[in-house]
Amino acid sequence: MQHFLIIVMLFAFLVTDEVNEQKTISSNDKAISVHFPQDVNTDGMQINFYITGSFGGYLSFVPIQSNVWSYEIPTSHEGKSAKTLKLIIYSPNYQVKTFDFPTLDGQKKGIEVKLEPLKTVPFSGRVLISNQLNAEELQLQVSYTPVWQCVFFQLPDCLLEFIRIASVNLEKDGRFKVDLPNFAGDKITASFGESGEFSFSLQNKQSRKSLFRLNLKDNSKGFGKIQAALSYPNEKVFMPELEK
Repeated sequence: MQHFLIIVMLFAFLVTDEVNEQKTISSNDKAISVHFPQDVNTDGMQINFYITGSFGGYLSFVPIQSNVWSYEIPTSHEGKSAKTLKLIIYSPNYQVKTFDFPTLDGQKKGIEVKLEPLKTVPFSGRVLISNQLNAEELQLQVSYTPVWQCVFFQLPDCLLEFIRIASVNLEKDGRFKVDLPNFAGDKITASFGESGEFSFSLQNKQSRKSLFRLNLKDNSKGFGKIQAALSYPNEKVFMPELEK
């Protein structure tokens, strides 16, 4: 599996209960509607949800579309009603929003969501490009891993997704600048004591094919992940490694 690709959804895992996954959500009468104001930018937004009931646990997501501001969250699975529901609303443009319903008895069918803008933090780096590579043919991809969401869903373990944040071009010398979402300053992510981490990769600018993962030059373990922080005062130097 290639690293740093967008894995549109997570996991299918639980130790004792079955956790199922699906890639589309269809309309049904056993659902809770999530409504956003029409001035909200839904680009890059993602809604993850987890329901539990006699069927065990069911973890999935809702596909987001441009210029669509209402979405349905199913409250049943395999013909069985859910007892609990947890939601995470993620966006690179707004602060994280979470909802926790310990019981769905008497729960209203509609949720009006108000989002607060999320500030960005400037980040600068340099990729050490070999003579065999042309920096002008490459594009840097930034992804975000919300490592805190397993705690919110109260799962003992889970596979974490990479959420695409930004794409920027490289200078001829491999340098780049990008504005990263300030997840360290987000009150929800900060409350878990772990604001998540960013990872970096290179893709072909024309084909969009992922070519290299980027590792930090000064990290002996070969990792290239950057912890979400309130500031990034120093330029980071990365070394490319072929995707496996």
